[in-house]
Amino acid sequence: MKKNTKLTRIILICVSVVILITAGIFAAMNLNKNTLSNKSDTVISSKQAADDFKAQAIKAESNKNIDEAISLYEKAKAKYQDLKDTNSVIDMNAKIYILEHEE
Repeated sequence: MKKNTKLTRIILICVSVVILITAGIFAAMNLNKNTLSNKSDTVISSKQAADDFKAQAIKAESNKNIDEAISLYEKAKAKYQDLKDTNSVIDMNAKIYILEHEE
């Protein structure tokens, strides 16, 4: 009977350890999911801010307010640089260059 009790204890300890490990994994996955979601929201907000500066610059350019357009393109360029969006940075550089050389 004593062998059976020891075996039962070992089995209960193993089951407890498995349950604790599983709970830890689920907690870590949930925490990681929330962290990734927050980072994604930040990237979207920064991208939106850069796009907003670009849209304002286009509007200023169409209203012949060249200095304001250049300033807004530079702000958009800085945001795109933070996002490491090379294509948009090149686009902003081109727009700034064209405006500075049209005057």
